[in-house]
Amino acid sequence: MIALVALAIGAGVACGVTDPGGAARIPLAMQLVMPGGHQANAVAASYVDLSITGPGVVPPVTGRFFFDASGTATATVDVPVGFPRILEIKIYDAADVLLFQGIDTITVTAGVNAPQTVSVTPTTGSVPINVTVGSYIVSVSPTSATIAVAATRAFTATVLNPGGAPSATPARWATSNPAIVKIDSITGVATALLSGATTITATALGVAAAATVTVP
Repeated sequence: MIALVALAIGAGVACGVTDPGGAARIPLAMQLVMPGGHQANAVAASYVDLSITGPGVVPPVTGRFFFDASGTATATVDVPVGFPRILEIKIYDAADVLLFQGIDTITVTAGVNAPQTVSVTPTTGSVPINVTVGSYIVSVSPTSATIAVAATRAFTATVLNPGGAPSATPARWATSNPAIVKIDSITGVATALLSGATTITATALGVAAAATVTVP
């Protein structure tokens, strides 16, 4: 029985987290899904303790995240950019008995973070949990468009997690020159106002993608 722990660089609001001060931090989004709901290793998993240490990470980044009824624990922590970042994960049952644990070294960069894997093994048995650390990917369609003055055009954004699966997180839209083109921040519908060229941007989980718009 294999559970999947997905850790990805992306924007979010940290919850239940002790976060160090300092500059250049990146939101690290964590999602842990146990197989068969919250039943793990024949014992019900209750919560996850996360600790991230390394040079300049003082005090350590820590968090405790609980499984919901579907067996999923999610949270976001802000981690200072750098190497090494020592990631330690422990999974407990409701009686505080340790079920799974793992520790590994990862790199956190200010740009796109390629997927990294951490192994979390059960305290009994031999089936590990796979941990993936990497960046979310945002793409925009179309990547360029020409819109007549007073006309509209709908743009769409796709958000993928590090494993390539679609994310439910919606993108927010903005324009670099709202005098030329305005865009609804939620729907992605752009309206041309004046002749010229501008860029519209979709942002989700700290990652952005852009499209160019020309108004003849």
